Amino acid sequence: MFPSLQQEIISITDTEEHARDFLFRRGILKNTLPCSSCNAPMDLVSCAASKSPDLKIWRCSPCRKFRNIRSESVLYCFRLSMQQFLTLIFYFSIKCMTNIAISQLVGLSENTVCDWRIYLHTKVADWLVINSTPLGGPGEVVEMDEAKLGKMKYNKGAYREGQWVLGAVDRNTNQCFLTTVGML
Repeated sequence: MFPSLQQEIISITDTEEHARDFLFRRGILKNTLPCSSCNAPMDLVSCAASKSPDLKIWRCSPCRKFRNIRSESVLYCFRLSMQQFLTLIFYFSIKCMTNIAISQLVGLSENTVCDWRIYLHTKVADWLVINSTPLGGPGEVVEMDEAKLGKMKYNKGAYREGQWVLGAVDRNTNQCFLTTVGML
């Protein structure tokens, strides 16, 4: 695998606190949160495990309301630990890892790993659609290519159905896009 990268993910996920701090630093968990009732800024405070398994909550001083630290994040409404979440992301980034292998390494069911893979792919696709911008312009170099994505067992066998994908990269800004297309 990638020894230095693997060592880094191990150090980030060695405790739930380190994983939580990493998610705060990277903006995956909100660093500030306004109160939904009075709109005052909420404070991040420690709490008992019975109140939140994350041992931290957002608390509004004026109206005494509280919110989960996972509020407004990809982890909201999920019971997955932050260590497991970061480890999943790491193993998803290694393209040769199967859901079965990841489930054994992370300690989750294969169905859970598959659901998270689909969920995160959907989130990334949604982000790409929302944040898309036109490529190119006068004097700009845009490279385009197409590929057919499909599955062949052991790179052998008969022709398999797949999906054609068209991609483009603006060489000056490194902005890119991918889109599925019909038959080329």
